[in-house]
Amino acid sequence: MAKHRVGVLGGYFDPFHQGHLRMAQAALDGGYVDHVLVLPAGGSPDQPCVASPEDRWQMAVAACSVDSRLEVGRLALDRSDASLPVETLRRLHAAMEKLG
Repeated sequence: MAKHRVGVLGGYFDPFHQGHLRMAQAALDGGYVDHVLVLPAGGSPDQPCVASPEDRWQMAVAACSVDSRLEVGRLALDRSDASLPVETLRRLHAAMEKLG
């Protein structure tokens, strides 16, 4: 059985815009991945966001609703501490290992 290839697009998405969407769709349409998981980042003292975490989540959900191959996750957004991308990827990998 072929493996399901998942791409990860993370960022603050403040705001989520067409460039983010086009990047994800290019990876999908180019055959590089089968699915893209969009992960809005939580807060950071180094990069203050204008939009609230919930507003950034809603923007990503609305934008990604145009393509069923896009899914928005809260893995980095719901952390109480500033999440480093490497930690988010470790948590994602561990969660996917549990699923098999």
